[in-house]
Amino acid sequence: MPKGSPAMNYDLVWLFGHPLKFRRFIPSAIVTFGNGSDSDQCEVAVEWKGSSTDVVRTATLTLMWNLATLRPLYTEIVEELEILRTRDDDLATQVMEAAVMWRWR
Repeated sequence: MPKGSPAMNYDLVWLFGHPLKFRRFIPSAIVTFGNGSDSDQCEVAVEWKGSSTDVVRTATLTLMWNLATLRPLYTEIVEELEILRTRDDDLATQVMEAAVMWRWR
């Protein structure tokens, strides 16, 4: 059961409904925030400002995923996860791509 405010809980499947379809960022988020299981969630503490003069706001966001739900929408996801987990040493890019979703939630 996800913790936190319902407004701060996000299932990765929502990206398929986003006009920009951030599909390419899903594997990086799963590898960066996950523990290797097919179904997981991760809480991330975030701070942001709406503008440079706004006050800093903080929240805990919960990111959730289930590969059984994602596979029909993203058939290459298992292969992409395998590549990132075993052959891609570019951790900085994985973290940057995972962070893109927090920006566009």
